[in-house]
Amino acid sequence: MLSYLTSHPKSATFLSMRNQTIHLTAKICGTAVLICGFLLINSLGKPETRNSVSLTSPSSYQGVTPLQKEVSHLLERALRQHGERWSQSQFKSAVRGITDVVKLYDFSPSFVLGLIKTESSFRIDAVSPVGAVGLTQVIPSTADLTSRTEKIPYSGVEDLYDPGKNIRIGFAYLNWMRETYGSIEAALVAYNCGPAILERRGAEKGLPKIPYRRDVWNAERAFSFQVGAS
Repeated sequence: MLSYLTSHPKSATFLSMRNQTIHLTAKICGTAVLICGFLLINSLGKPETRNSVSLTSPSSYQGVTPLQKEVSHLLERALRQHGERWSQSQFKSAVRGITDVVKLYDFSPSFVLGLIKTESSFRIDAVSPVGAVGLTQVIPSTADLTSRTEKIPYSGVEDLYDPGKNIRIGFAYLNWMRETYGSIEAALVAYNCGPAILERRGAEKGLPKIPYRRDVWNAERAFSFQVGAS
């Protein structure tokens, strides 16, 4: 029978096609096994990405102040609403940064969070088309100038990916603009559009109407409502 199959032209063709199919299937299965093994090893050895760690809030830690508890509560809720997952160290750094600027510059926690929401939607690694970085969307050259003027430790652009440092520098700059132009409304315009727009317009023309100011205050009111409801 075997001799017949191997000697018959059609049967020989059939056997050849069957052998080729078996060989091809074996190669595909072997490749699939290698790919699965590579993916498994890669996933086990891959370090955690910046926002991959589940949120852990320090709001229940002993020894925190009432302000830190309020900030922790608001920030934790904001991150959940925006689907952001920070590490515990990132969260604690942001809480420290927010409480620092609240005490130093007399901004409310709701206002601080409202500006962060407007600028970056709480994305630590946000980078704008013009190169503004982090939670408060600070341009590195502005960060360098502000840190030297306000005597804030700053080692370079990588610092802007640290939540606390970014918040500290961003709101130091906003406060600088407020002191320079006399109001928080003018400071918000300078923060968003650059101070040159105020210099060109002059006091007689008033502030330009930009959606940014409205967006910040709307976000601030939403956070204020959460404080009242908690």
